[in-house]
Parts: sequence; C-alpha cells; structure tokens
Amino acid sequence: MTLSVLIVCLGNICRSPMGEAVLKHEAEKRGIAINVDSAGTGAYHVGEPPDERTVATCREHNIPVNHLARQVEQSDFKDFQYISGDLIWTTSPSLTLTTAASRGSNDASNSARSFPMHF
Repeated sequence: MTLSVLIVCLGNICRSPMGEAVLKHEAEKRGIAINVDSAGTGAYHVGEPPDERTVATCREHNIPVNHLARQVEQSDFKDFQYISGDLIWTTSPSLTLTTAASRGSNDASNSARSFPMHF
C-alpha cells in the first residue's frame, strides 16, 4: 500500500505546498512510493499557485513545486493516512481540521491520523 500524506496550512499557498514539494522530492530521491498533496483550512486562495517566496525557496534548493491551492475536503479524511500541518489545532472553530472531519459525520474516529510538522 502506498503511503498517503496531506500537508495542511491556512491558505495553501506558502507552507503546505512547500511541505508537499519537499516531501515528494525527498521520497523520490529515496525511492519511496508516496501520495502527497496539500490543502488549506481556509478557502482564501483556492485555485492560486504557490506564493512567489515559496517558489523561490524551492527553486533555490532545486525542488520542483507545482500546485494550485485547494481547501481541505471531507473526503481527505478518508483518502489520506496522515494529515500534517501547523494549524491542525487552531482556536477558530471554523478553521479546525477536527471540525472539518466531524462535519457530516457522526464518527470522527474514521479520520486520518495527524502528526505535527516542523520545517
């Protein structure tokens, strides 16, 4: 089974697309099969490319970054084995992944496991 990871931040144009690009790049270098994507807890930048600073930093380190921002979807909690990010536990109920996971579901235990990510 291929490992699957969703990297999450607020708007999905800075940290999470960089996390996605770095994880894909490092996994590929090591021959590790992995499905990686990124998303935002908010819909502020849906459809936009990564921030120019993210692109510049990735380019500096020869890491390809190719992503259009999207918001976390209910299906992500079933589709990904791991969800990682710095805003998983935020103080705003409208932006928490735990809130998103429980929307439309009476059983949050089926949600993906999460773990902290630090760059």
